[in-house]
Amino acid sequence: MPKCKCMSCKGKDWFFKYITRKEAEHLLLSVEYPIGSFLIRPSKNFPECYTLSTKVVSQSDPYNYDVNHYKIEKSDNGGYFLSSNRIFNTLEDLIRTYSRTAHGLNHVLTKPCTSFDENDWEIDQNDLCMLRDLGSGNFGEVKLAAHKYKGEVAVKVFKKTQQMSMVEILEEAAIMKTLRHRHLVKLIGVCSHDESIYIVLEYMENGSLLSFLKEGDGRAYNYEKLMKIAYDISSGMKYLESKKIVHRDLAARNILMDENNRAKIGDFGLARVIGDSEFANGELYKSYTGICPIKWTAPEALFNKMFTIKSDVWSFGILLMEILTYGREPYKGISIDKLTNMLRENYRMPNPKKYYVPDNVYKLMLECWDKNPDKRPFFYDLNFYLKRFKAKKSHNRRCGCYGQDGS
Repeated sequence: MPKCKCMSCKGKDWFFKYITRKEAEHLLLSVEYPIGSFLIRPSKNFPECYTLSTKVVSQSDPYNYDVNHYKIEKSDNGGYFLSSNRIFNTLEDLIRTYSRTAHGLNHVLTKPCTSFDENDWEIDQNDLCMLRDLGSGNFGEVKLAAHKYKGEVAVKVFKKTQQMSMVEILEEAAIMKTLRHRHLVKLIGVCSHDESIYIVLEYMENGSLLSFLKEGDGRAYNYEKLMKIAYDISSGMKYLESKKIVHRDLAARNILMDENNRAKIGDFGLARVIGDSEFANGELYKSYTGICPIKWTAPEALFNKMFTIKSDVWSFGILLMEILTYGREPYKGISIDKLTNMLRENYRMPNPKKYYVPDNVYKLMLECWDKNPDKRPFFYDLNFYLKRFKAKKSHNRRCGCYGQDGS
């Protein structure tokens, strides 16, 4: 993230630290902002740069509006410029000048957008318009909604009659609010409505990784692309590990895909924070609520209700198998009752013959499924290993023979 030379970008109305290009366009195109309205945000593609987004008249239709995006670069002496022949000491100086004259912009800068207070995450119910159902999770329904400032968002609806208490739901939201990572679904805010609480999240257009692999573009992914997904998920889990957070429901159904087919970890319905001493000493976090996803759950969590980051590592091994088999159900054909007994006897899924799973990757899965949690790798290690694996060429080989067994 670039650092501004201004006294404080954070306190400026026009500076948006976390907004995306799509969100910026939605905000600027709202009726309350006139032509020339603007905001500045960190550039996604150029880490040392910023982007100036401004509202202009559409070139194709003079009765409509567009948003133009200009790259703000940094000079060698620490200044800022849109054009190299005009350098400014601060972003404030740049804005002040382009508010007087366009100097190559389509319009002078007029009204700064009002930045949201990142600490004020209670959303006005009137700012949400429910559009349609997206599905349901263990703890509530998920709906697509339109947010007044953010555009399309996903809304998780929790009711007081469900297993999780309101306190637990708000704890979940409080955890998510502190997390910022490119491979985690972003929390936008929380809204209380009658007997329900809405948790408002960024909308992931391509749905769950499970449906992406079974029914979407993922069906045509080769080994390299699949391993890139696994690597991205391990990056997000490495971040959660560093924050001492245990997810407890890591599976393909809870990984979401954005419009660019980038994987993000979602559904923190079971996530909990563990204390420093518990994390450092490897002690087990025993508090447990909700539904246990047996086929993804480590034995110590399944049988003893003991969860650590190492139980998430077990689940990641199952998830990795899901990815490389295009969403095939783990332990396919084995009943839950039979599986629990088999796990007690140290049974592990074999390397599937119908899919391309290299021996070294399968060995990594077995390490994730070690009976002793202490012998399983950390996500820090998994992320390092997967960075190497995903770089190895596979001659565009597809990993399996999708459809032969209907999975």
